[in-house]
Amino acid sequence: MSEEYSLDDFVPTDDEDGQTEPSAGDNPDESVDDTDPAVATSRWSSDGETCPDCDSTVFRLWRHENTFVCADCKEW
Repeated sequence: MSEEYSLDDFVPTDDEDGQTEPSAGDNPDESVDDTDPAVATSRWSSDGETCPDCDSTVFRLWRHENTFVCADCKEW
């Protein structure tokens, strides 16, 4: 394989695209009300934080229901 290709060689032009109908997600007015917002699963502190369940100081807290707890208090 001695030929070199530019990245532009792989970008379809309007003629090559072949799309006549808009694809899903092309319409910014479409509603996405049925999705849940993203939530953090853990949080980290360089100074350490106190676990609300056992009062130990740890650098990483993990989400447990509506709060963040240390790994020992987290129900895995």
